[in-house]
Amino acid sequence: MLGELDQIRHTLKLAQQTEKYNPRVGEGSVAALERRLSELAEAAADGSLEVVVQAIPGEEFDDIARQHPPTLTQLDRWREQAKVFPLAEMPEWDDRGMAPDLLKACLVEPEWSDEWWRGLSKGTQNQLWNLALSVQVAGADLPFFNAATGTTSGGGDLLTTPSNGAFHPPMS
Repeated sequence: MLGELDQIRHTLKLAQQTEKYNPRVGEGSVAALERRLSELAEAAADGSLEVVVQAIPGEEFDDIARQHPPTLTQLDRWREQAKVFPLAEMPEWDDRGMAPDLLKACLVEPEWSDEWWRGLSKGTQNQLWNLALSVQVAGADLPFFNAATGTTSGGGDLLTTPSNGAFHPPMS
């Protein structure tokens, strides 16, 4: 269904451009495509599931990660990659094993159940893993490029002050 939605959006865009320059050619097709797009979007919304996750405390995340060290297979794969590419990053955890535990810890909606998790496709499980992980590490990309308003020196290291006076980490 999502593929058809993308195709209709693309076709609609082309029809709108065509109608803009030659109204007779696109006559009626834009309205029909808009109706079909609306129908598909409504059907997709009816069949979707809203998932809400929230960040967990860093120590809790670290505990979950420690419970899921990289597997021997993952470490062997990394060793082989490192032979060719010495800067290859060693895996920090077993993402397949860690995924359900991390999601269980940060899932707000829907209510967690092992049966629900096992019933999801591999692709959906991967999407949820990526979502759960991104929520946990989202604060890592802070815009420090415009944080400094001035420097002070007092014989030690240079200090900078944020433009708003203080850094407030996001509340979970």
